[in-house]
Amino acid sequence: MTEKKEYSLSIITVCYNARGGLQRTLDSVLEHKRRYPLDIEHLVVDAASTDGTPELLREWLDAGKIEAYVSEPDAGIYDAMNKGIRLARGKVLYFLNADDTLSGEPLQECVSPILQGETRQCAAAVQMVGGGRDRVEPPHYEYLYMSTPCCHQGYFASAALYRELGGYDAAQYRCLADSDFMHRAYAVEGMPRVCGVTVAVYPEVGVSCNAGFDFLPEYIRLAENNWPGVMKRCREDADYCELVAGELVNRCMELAKWQAQKGRDAASSALMLQRQLRELAHVGWRIVPKLGLRWAAGHYLPCVIAGRSVSGRMEKIIYWVRLFCSMQPGNRYETPNGFPVRSVKAALRAFLSAQFSKTIRNEK
Repeated sequence: MTEKKEYSLSIITVCYNARGGLQRTLDSVLEHKRRYPLDIEHLVVDAASTDGTPELLREWLDAGKIEAYVSEPDAGIYDAMNKGIRLARGKVLYFLNADDTLSGEPLQECVSPILQGETRQCAAAVQMVGGGRDRVEPPHYEYLYMSTPCCHQGYFASAALYRELGGYDAAQYRCLADSDFMHRAYAVEGMPRVCGVTVAVYPEVGVSCNAGFDFLPEYIRLAENNWPGVMKRCREDADYCELVAGELVNRCMELAKWQAQKGRDAASSALMLQRQLRELAHVGWRIVPKLGLRWAAGHYLPCVIAGRSVSGRMEKIIYWVRLFCSMQPGNRYETPNGFPVRSVKAALRAFLSAQFSKTIRNEK
């Protein structure tokens, strides 16, 4: 019996009824194989598509365009990705799903450090396109524990690490299992090697595009599952503590809106947030944000827990709580949307701008 070949890199593509996007993904991988001397396995995991994808995959396999595929029902995207982890024969694993494409830059910079035993994970930037806001998205490990530190199209890890950590938690997460895996990998490996390349182009039309709102309870659960790590870092890093405070207050505001728009019970998520806010308020920190966190936990979130609408007055107060949780001058985690705010003047300008925009919308 001949041994199965082992590859340096497995590019795993999961798909379902995405024949057109799958062709673009394949073309970019074939171009990379043609240009660069990296031993790549392209493995496609199809969820028994009904658009002709299984027949197309058989043609590609026979023509030598892909190295392996499987087409059978699965229990969702992360179940399919776990299947790819089990079947892959590469030493390094990388997920590039249907309609994602390689940028044309060499992947060696992200793969070689892992192959050489210098690290077990690497992270790189991706280019996000669509919606009229094309941008390059680098890894954001400053948001560790709170959200996704790196797009999965920019994340490389050894097959051994994936299997050691049990792959993706498909049972608990529908959208953030890749984020959860990166947090667990950080816990055992520390920071990944950050590579100075943009490796993929990611169209913002996938399941995760509106994850910040549509999957808000998962973000709250992600923080809850990593809460000991959050608190440890908050005690050591005042700037990070401020970032977490702002993020949690944002989630209070979003959760009230999520409950109203989705018509779904948010009590369990609100109770988690309430406990997080109260614990964070005990960390040695500035007095005004501490009072704001306690107000959000004691007055704003009980409305959400009880399923009541949040009053307009409370909305205005929580807005200012959010701002005062993010006004420490010189915070090194300043985000592109302007937080932390640098002064009361800037906060007032933002508040008046928001009120003016709301008035215009109401008049229309």
